[in-house]
Order: sequence, then C-alpha cells, then structure tokens
Amino acid sequence: MLMSDALASSAFPTSNRSILELGAGTALPSITASLLDPPPSVVVASDYDEPLLVKELRDNVRRNTTTAKKCKVVGFIWGKDTEELMDCLPAGEKGFDSILLADCMWDPLSHADLLKSVLKVLKRDRRARVNVIAGLHTGREKVTGFIRRAHRAGLRLAPIEKPDAWPALTSGMSTDDPDVGRAGNEAFADAKDRILELEVCGNTPIQQSATDSADTQEEKGTHDDGDEPRLTGNRRSFLIEGYGQDTEGDVKLRNRWLTVWSLEWAQP
Repeated sequence: MLMSDALASSAFPTSNRSILELGAGTALPSITASLLDPPPSVVVASDYDEPLLVKELRDNVRRNTTTAKKCKVVGFIWGKDTEELMDCLPAGEKGFDSILLADCMWDPLSHADLLKSVLKVLKRDRRARVNVIAGLHTGREKVTGFIRRAHRAGLRLAPIEKPDAWPALTSGMSTDDPDVGRAGNEAFADAKDRILELEVCGNTPIQQSATDSADTQEEKGTHDDGDEPRLTGNRRSFLIEGYGQDTEGDVKLRNRWLTVWSLEWAQP
C-alpha cells in the first residue's frame, strides 16, 4: 500500500519510465503505476512462475486496469533467465528504469537470486533506481544484509529523490550511528540521509461474527476506517544495529517500523 502511495504521489518517479515489480503479489503497485497520467513507458508485474499464482496475478491486473493503460504480467523465478522480462521492454531499451521491491527482504536465502536478477535487468544509467520498501518484522539484519550484498555487487544507496514527500525526522530523533565507521559497514556511509525509517499503524484485527453484516458493524461502531494501515508521521534515524532488544526485540514492536530506500549504480 505504501509503495502504491509513493508512486501515486510521485515520491518514486514514474513518468515515461519502464517499471518492473518483482515479487508483485497482488500487483497493487504495478496497477497503480499503470493508471497514472502521464503514464510509464511500460509496467511489468512479476511473481513466482507457478500457473495458478500467475493466473490470479493476471486476472487481478485485468480487472483493475483499462485496456489503454494495462501492465504486463510475467511469471518469473528470481535468479533464472530474464529473457521474458527483457522482452517486455520497448524496442531499443536494454534495461528497466525502475525496479520495485515491496516486502521482498524477509528471506535471506533468496537474496542472492533476487540481486542476480536485479543486476541483469536494471538499466545501466545513473537515473535507474531500485526502489525498496522493507519492513523490519523479520529482523533488521535482513535489510542490512541485502544492502551489504548489493554494495559488493556495484550498487549503492541512492539519495531520496523527493524527500519532501516523506515525513521529516521526529523531533529529538536525529541520531548519529556509532556503527557507520566500523569495517564492513561501508555500504551505510550515507544511510542517515538515504534510508528512511518510518512508523506505521492500523490494521488491528476486528473480531466479528460471520452473521454480522456491514450495516450491522457500522451500527455497532465496529467498522472503523481509521484503522487502515497508514504512516503515523513519525520517523527516526536508521541505525545499522537497531535500537536494542527492549525497543524492537518483539515482532509486534518491529512491525511498527519499516524502511524506505533506493539503490543506484555506483558506476553506471
């Protein structure tokens, strides 16, 4: 949802750009991008190449896009041949301007294959971006591990393209990271200004009877649009090692924070 919001608000530019979403799930970001005006040059939504999954993805795209502005759907297994993805590009293009990764960091065993694919399909251009939104629910080391791996492969943290589109640092939360200068943390030299750590809230499960209608819920006051997932407006500094066990050790506490960042070629 936040990735889609970022696209709709131009926090991640889309106009006339070729866009590939990996691990698309329901393809909400891809659908959003394909409906924007001015439109991207092409949008490709991809997820694991399993027939039923790809069918559901294709059906979802078809139901929610117009015939004039439709995104393409490709089944793709990370780390495998990228020819079908590349065939979706406009004639003469040799890579995607923008790759979207939303909630793709949670399995470190897939990082090598994911990065291999990113390196193959990302356009060799200074303006090309890998735009990432990654929660901390499975641990901060999943995010930092991927960034380190990407740095070794020739990618680096990119400047936030439209900082005014995101919440400012919460008062009193500007913290210098004592671990930035340590050996092995070279990938995070600019992390303070290039990784946003944002607080989210909402989506509390609501208990309801199977016989309760929507009208009955509204009458009872149990249907609350204010509980939809959203940013609180709070932001804190990104710390490589985090804020300690008491602050973010429990998964419920980690669920309250996510990271927003982009990668670019260090030497395109």
